[in-house]
Amino acid sequence: MYIKTVWESFNKKYKIIKKHHTYRAQPELCSVKEKRARKQNGTTLTQDEINARLRSERTEKLLLENFEAGDCYLTCTYKETPEGPEAVKNDWKNFRDRLKRLFKRIGQKFKYVYILENLYGGGRPHGHILIPAIPREAVKKIKHLWPYGNVEIKAYGGEVLDAHRLAKYFTKEKVYKNSSTIQSSRNLIRSGEKKKLITRSETFDERMTAPQGYHIVDELSYSGYTEEGYPIVKIFLEKDEDNDRKRLFAANNFLEKTKFKYAVGPSGGGGKRSR
Repeated sequence: MYIKTVWESFNKKYKIIKKHHTYRAQPELCSVKEKRARKQNGTTLTQDEINARLRSERTEKLLLENFEAGDCYLTCTYKETPEGPEAVKNDWKNFRDRLKRLFKRIGQKFKYVYILENLYGGGRPHGHILIPAIPREAVKKIKHLWPYGNVEIKAYGGEVLDAHRLAKYFTKEKVYKNSSTIQSSRNLIRSGEKKKLITRSETFDERMTAPQGYHIVDELSYSGYTEEGYPIVKIFLEKDEDNDRKRLFAANNFLEKTKFKYAVGPSGGGGKRSR
């Protein structure tokens, strides 16, 4: 027997399937149990590394479910060094409130995911926030809502790997240890996982296959071991559709409204694409 976990986005565009063994969910046949035994020798992840991976996965799902190509990715910097972490947090609270009022005036739903970097060292504080796309005239007003320095505005790529890279950037150790926790609006969709104990089979099939209407995202799918050392297969599925055409339309629509440069990935605080 084994554990099967399935996460499906609200719009059914994405699915993440994990199949793995645990201490309590193992094959009963000795011949199979030996092949699926816990790996004794290998690199053991620290608790901090495990927590970072879980944060990244949660953030990735939030981005996939709630944001799309052409949304606005803002990097807000300070002209002068702020007095301290509490001053930065207060500035961002005011900025967020101003953005909320702006969205209300133009009749759009306001939602966000943001993180404040370098609150506790590592460089001058700044923040990144992802919000829905808005008309050009409204975009122009955003820079006036942040009176403390510069605002860089880029179009969010909206593809699977864009969400993955941005989530990894927000949660990587050298960023996260000096930053605030990732903040998100309460109105975001948060689909939960469904976990099931599979008892009808001794073990799982390691082959990765996609159901009809979906394809496997190879870069995010793998076969390996869990933190406890047990075998695991993770399959990341994306619904088949004309993604290139849809992405290009959304990005061009954003450009037509804003005239800002289109960027596939996020900025890392200094105008560079995150890695």
